[in-house]
Amino acid sequence: MLRTGKKEFRQDLKGKFNELILDSEKIIHSGTNLKDIHSLWKTIITYRETLVELDILERRFEELYYCYNNESMSLIRLNLFSKMAFSVKRFLLFLKLQLLKNKLSKFPAKLVIEREIRRLEKTFYKSSEEFVRSIYIQKMLGKGRNIGKVKSFLHQVDSSRLNDDGIDNYSFINALDVLKIWSSTLKSIRRTFPLSPGIFDYVIFDEASQVDLPSAAPALYRAKRTIVVGDPMQLTHVAGLTRDIDKGLAKIHRLTDKKDIYPSKIRYCDISLYKSAENSLNHRPILLANHYRSEDQIIALCNTAFYKRQLKIMTTLDYSRYPNNLPLGVHWINCEGEVFKHPAGSRINHAEVILVNKIFQDVLQKISGTNLSIGVVTPYSRQQNAIHEKISQSTPAELLEKHNVKILTAHKFQGSEKDIMIFSLVLASRGNGNSDRWYNIYPQILNVALSRPRYLLYIIGDRKFCVKHSCYKGNSCVLKRLVGTYDEIKKQEKSEEYTLFEKFDSPTERFLFKKLQEINLENLGYKLIPKLVVKRYTLDFALLGKKKIDIECDGYQHEIIEGLPILEDVERDDFLKKEGWKVLRFPNHRILAQTNIVVNDILNLLKES
Repeated sequence: MLRTGKKEFRQDLKGKFNELILDSEKIIHSGTNLKDIHSLWKTIITYRETLVELDILERRFEELYYCYNNESMSLIRLNLFSKMAFSVKRFLLFLKLQLLKNKLSKFPAKLVIEREIRRLEKTFYKSSEEFVRSIYIQKMLGKGRNIGKVKSFLHQVDSSRLNDDGIDNYSFINALDVLKIWSSTLKSIRRTFPLSPGIFDYVIFDEASQVDLPSAAPALYRAKRTIVVGDPMQLTHVAGLTRDIDKGLAKIHRLTDKKDIYPSKIRYCDISLYKSAENSLNHRPILLANHYRSEDQIIALCNTAFYKRQLKIMTTLDYSRYPNNLPLGVHWINCEGEVFKHPAGSRINHAEVILVNKIFQDVLQKISGTNLSIGVVTPYSRQQNAIHEKISQSTPAELLEKHNVKILTAHKFQGSEKDIMIFSLVLASRGNGNSDRWYNIYPQILNVALSRPRYLLYIIGDRKFCVKHSCYKGNSCVLKRLVGTYDEIKKQEKSEEYTLFEKFDSPTERFLFKKLQEINLENLGYKLIPKLVVKRYTLDFALLGKKKIDIECDGYQHEIIEGLPILEDVERDDFLKKEGWKVLRFPNHRILAQTNIVVNDILNLLKES
């Protein structure tokens, strides 16, 4: 992929292309061929199909087991023939159970299979990448026939002057045979690509919720097909028109007569490219649900408050670079200050400015010796300026530079991230500036501000103000929902109090729970909690005492998509181990057929600890 845009990138294109030529000459063939890659893929599929087979056998075993043990017919009232028939039926069930048990005993543990799949997948991806890279570079450059044409085009791009007609179309098409993938900003498209329809097979727009339609038009014109990627809960573009002016202009050009496109698809002032694309579909957009940036508590706050809990937390952070004396997750520091409205419309809260600086200095001291980054975000520019002045006056410039400190409004922070963030809400119960309602009209501002950090988020704000503003046009206030979600998250921290008690996934879980209740676990210093929620995961059973032990019942719980199971247990177990949990997994058929052995395995672990 070649990056174009500002002058430095364009000037660097010749050098990048020369590196590509040299790279192509140095390619060392690793011996990986298409046959090896296909073989790897078939092996992966075979292992995944084995998991599906295991699920089916586990389900069948459980059904037969309860059928065998819950037979309710009374032998006393049956005649001799019925008793014989009943006994034969039970005997046949017993034989089927033994047959299934023998089949299941020959399978490796599910986690062993999943780990092997993950290992094979890594090899598959690496081999595929090497193979595709080798083939792609060879096909791009051929035998050097196109190199001169590409260099001619890149010279034109690097030229300080641009003809009125823009980039030469013929020159670009020749270069595109070699350099097929480009990255560019919207503003700089004209400086690299000719204005010709459909010159790219695909144009992918990232952060499309920030893109207005006029800015998107030149790129759309150059595309045969378009992929629009964005988040409707991120901030949109800042338009210089009010809705009334927009409507007036649309009326002059008779766009208001076209009810199917105005305002839902082409209104400039508030319809982004993402929204226009969404409103043009006859189906729902594809949700990219996996989240990889933030610590569990931080994204759980946004997930509940803004995304209706649709996000799946997949974050893996490097905790070795994070100091032990600094908390993780989200923390609300209450501040009942006064908010003052500036004549220009912005707001300021001096009490929060002082508190933000105090927390900032404490964080700065604790991350000494690390390269962790810090950000301070607020909805108001006047508050931003006051915090910037306060922190700048009390912090050496070299420390601000070392930790890449940024103090910005939410609009300017969009698309960025920091290890640690401090959010200043500004609004408060006291003062003359608390009449704002932007948080209900544009909740995206809050979402952007709260979803920037990786490890730690401090929220500085007046809780009473947030709770007091209970509704907006019949709907629950976003700020009140935010406080409620935060309180739920803090309740989860007290793990013994947060449990989905007895909401078992299967009869086998209930069966094991009853067996474990028969043991005097308290004498061993443990407490049994079913369905304990530990951040992003719900444990089947937690034993809390000298150790934290998670007991998992492995049954038929794989999510199947297009005939193949979704793997989660490897990542789940690795995450829980990092959180200090010992994970024990027992297949459902073992729990039912070898109950005493399973219970003794658990007891032996407790006695060892």
